[in-house]
Amino acid sequence: MIRNITLSILILLAFALPASAQSVKGPIPFDNMFGFAWDVNFPVGNDFLDKTSLYGFKLEYRRGIKHNFSVGTEIAWNSYYQYVPRTTYQLKDGAITTDLYKYIYTLPLAVNAHWYFSGGKMFYPYAGLALGATYSEQDLYYNTYVTEVDNWGFLIRPEIGAIIKPSEHSGFGILVGARYSYSTNKEDDFKIDGLKSVGLQLGVVFMQ
Repeated sequence: MIRNITLSILILLAFALPASAQSVKGPIPFDNMFGFAWDVNFPVGNDFLDKTSLYGFKLEYRRGIKHNFSVGTEIAWNSYYQYVPRTTYQLKDGAITTDLYKYIYTLPLAVNAHWYFSGGKMFYPYAGLALGATYSEQDLYYNTYVTEVDNWGFLIRPEIGAIIKPSEHSGFGILVGARYSYSTNKEDDFKIDGLKSVGLQLGVVFMQ
């Protein structure tokens, strides 16, 4: 897993660094923006696990290329957990009585584009779309056993949000956002056919 995370970060930097070589001025509040946000996600339509993830974050870079348009890259991490009390399960060869611990870890990696609307000199609402891939690991702990699987899927993620600056000339701001994520990860044994979630973000951004 550590190797996958490291590789993902290196890919993001490869996208971001060349874009920093030029400067585009315009009404959007930055030429370059780096952001970090707390990422809370609510899984949707998942038969394996349906509990909210409070353990997530998002790192992103945006580059202004027109007066109200930016492109960038992002990486996120989410950890989902759910406990199932002790239950008897009927199997082909008999039955088993146990409690269960279910985990899903996701690592989305994407490129993004955002369109900014007129909101004033300190409030910048936007709509965006991210496309990329999601690495996911699903774990099932029962009795003294564990089943672990991992997979990749294509990711699409529309979002809306706003950047709020404390003053007109401030180099940092607050980011608030909401987005819907869908990735095509599948795992037949766990009855997972796509990973879907609604996410809320609250973070800080640094702008140049």
